[in-house]
Amino acid sequence: MSTKDDKAVELIKNAAAEYINTESNRTALITVTSVHLSKDRARGTILITVFPDEKTKGALDFLNRKRDDVRAYIKDRVKMRRLPFFVFDLDVGEKHRQHMDDLFNQVDEEK
Repeated sequence: MSTKDDKAVELIKNAAAEYINTESNRTALITVTSVHLSKDRARGTILITVFPDEKTKGALDFLNRKRDDVRAYIKDRVKMRRLPFFVFDLDVGEKHRQHMDDLFNQVDEEK
């Protein structure tokens, strides 16, 4: 990825996080972990984590329902020639990392 792409990803990530912070009902902690853009920048996937885990489905439903509002919010804050259309998805890599950390901590405690 080029420096320009890195900058765009970081700006989109921050703007999406701001939107979620202002618009969520705060029953769950929703964190934007990363943004992936297609090569032509027509589509983007915003990856999130949700705590507690049982609120994940509701958070994803909320964000995918509001994706047009999120896009409009990002468009007002990020100057790009063509802003991608976004979908939200769960960052399973982050969940796996957290699970691995828990397992390592259990092994350390057993020693």
